[in-house]
Amino acid sequence: MVKLPVCFEPRSAATALRATLERLGWEYTRSDDTRAFTQVAFVIPFQRAAHLFRYEIPHGDLLLELWAETPGSSGSVTWLEARGDAKPRRELLAAFAEGLPRRPWEFTLGQRLRVGLLSVRGARRKWEKALQ
Repeated sequence: MVKLPVCFEPRSAATALRATLERLGWEYTRSDDTRAFTQVAFVIPFQRAAHLFRYEIPHGDLLLELWAETPGSSGSVTWLEARGDAKPRRELLAAFAEGLPRRPWEFTLGQRLRVGLLSVRGARRKWEKALQ
C-alpha cells in the first residue's frame, strides 16, 4: 500500500485517473464513499469525513482511493492511496503522473502556505519511492 499527496483537487485527479485507465485499456469499476480524517483547529481535533473516489481495477488486483483532507483551518491536501500488486501499481502511478499538467508532487507556493508547509513535505520522495 502506498499513500501519496497529489497537488490537484480530488475531482480533477479522479478525471485524470479515469483518462489514464482508459489510455492503458484497463477495466475498472468506480464508486463513491466517504473517508474519515482528523482536522485540528486551535489544538482541538475534530473528526471529519471526506468524499472518496474509489477505483477497483482487476488488472493487478488494484484498489485506488482519492480524497481530500483539510489538515488545518484552510486549504486541503488531496491523497491517493493505492493497494495491490507492485508492478501494475507502479505502471498506473507513472502513467497517471505523466498525464497530469504538472508533476503531482509539485505543490505551488500558495498551496503550501494554505495547507501548512509540513503537510506536503517529502511529497516528491514519496512519489519517487512509489515509482521505483
